[in-house]
Amino acid sequence: DMFVFSLLFSFLLKGLLLGTGNVSIIADGFQIRLVNETDCCSGRMEVYHSGQWGTVCDDNWDLKEAAVVCRQLGCGGAVSAPGEAKLGQGSGQIWLDDVVCSGSEASLTQCTYQPFGTHNCGHSEDAGVVCSGSIQLRLSGGSQCDGRVEVNNPGEWGSVCADSWGLREADVVCSQLQCGAAVSAYGQASVNMTLGAMDCAGSEKRLCHCVSEDLSSQACRSGEDSAVICVNSGLIVEPTLSMLPPSPVVISGDQVTFRCTAPNPLYTSLDFELYQDTVGYQHPIVTQRAE
Repeated sequence: DMFVFSLLFSFLLKGLLLGTGNVSIIADGFQIRLVNETDCCSGRMEVYHSGQWGTVCDDNWDLKEAAVVCRQLGCGGAVSAPGEAKLGQGSGQIWLDDVVCSGSEASLTQCTYQPFGTHNCGHSEDAGVVCSGSIQLRLSGGSQCDGRVEVNNPGEWGSVCADSWGLREADVVCSQLQCGAAVSAYGQASVNMTLGAMDCAGSEKRLCHCVSEDLSSQACRSGEDSAVICVNSGLIVEPTLSMLPPSPVVISGDQVTFRCTAPNPLYTSLDFELYQDTVGYQHPIVTQRAE
């Protein structure tokens, strides 16, 4: 009988990688962020509470409150404090209403506001902030698309704790830097850690929209910096697969050799799987690993 085989292989990166971006800030129990697809220092005002992000009502919202937000995020001074969802309408929880600040507070938690979730607003009244500064993200020690994740926040470059650092966080970094998908997320020896561990859902447009731990109140357990390798780093070269003798069809009883070649020393192991091209057949008939 004649069988036509389709070939599938996957390659695995493992064991070679060591431990970071930019973030919103936790202060006295809740974290804040400005939601905008293009930068971290302007956008809809959101607060993280009870495990979820929620918006802030624009009642009493003006430049004094915006100044505190910009200061807390390391984003310079306040330029404007748009209300009426002019910087985007949120969804889900509205956490804060009637926020009143003097403008000199170090964080929003030092201002007064209604108890969490108590409000008389809809999302058409979501508050926003535009700050004068910006927060930058880069990868250091490698190429533009691989290396230690570093954030300029505020005024100096610093790394991110690698605790809980994984592919979801790395994907956000690689996407933000237009480097394609993340291939690897790892920790490496710390240089100048200024930001706590990150927790991303993976769908965020920017690393500053993820949840972060407060490094000042909780030590970095791993003691390592976060780092990534992205698809566009140039480090990842697809292995080549060949069959000896070459033939588009294999007949039952034939003996053939498959050779998978990985030209880059990054590949510390390779997985090879051979599938029978038959309707309804989903499991490999040959599985081989090369270390």
